[in-house]
Amino acid sequence: MYYKDVANLVEYKDGAEFVTNQVPETNIIQGDLQSYGIEFMVKKKWII
Repeated sequence: MYYKDVANLVEYKDGAEFVTNQVPETNIIQGDLQSYGIEFMVKKKWII
């Protein structure tokens, strides 16, 4: 099981152009992230 809490996460908009854009700050998105879940692994022993 896991839980992850991130503050001030920085992401970029889809198709962001930083080289040709004179105001690159408009291509940045900042926010918070909360993620949680559970993972399982099943392994089968093969007998040959």
